[in-house]
Amino acid sequence: MATKVIRQHTIKATFNKDQQPPSAMEIHQWIADELNVQEDDLQTIQLVSKQHAVYLKFKTSTVYENYLQRYEGSSTLTLQSGDRVDVTLSPAEEESTVVRVLNIPPRGAQ
Repeated sequence: MATKVIRQHTIKATFNKDQQPPSAMEIHQWIADELNVQEDDLQTIQLVSKQHAVYLKFKTSTVYENYLQRYEGSSTLTLQSGDRVDVTLSPAEEESTVVRVLNIPPRGAQ
C-alpha cells in the first residue's frame, strides 16, 4: 500500500539536465566536502535519476533549517573529469510516495 506524504526537513538538489550527470559517488563526495553535511545530521539520501535530483532528509528541523539557510540557491559540483555541474538547492515541498516492501522495516518513513 502506497501513502502520499509531504516531504519534511528535506532539501532537494537539482542537477542541470543539460550537463553530464554526476555519479552517486560524486554526489556523496559533494555532500560531504562542499556542503559539509555531517553523517549524523542526515536521515536519508535519495537519488531520483528521472528528476536529475537528490533529496537530503535531515533528522531535525533545526539541522534542516541551518543547512537550508547556508546553501539555498545555486551551487556547483565538480566531476572527477574536472567538468562542473550546476546545482540548485531548494526546500523539497512536493508530495512523495511512501512504499512499504514486505520484510523490510520502514526506516526513516514518517
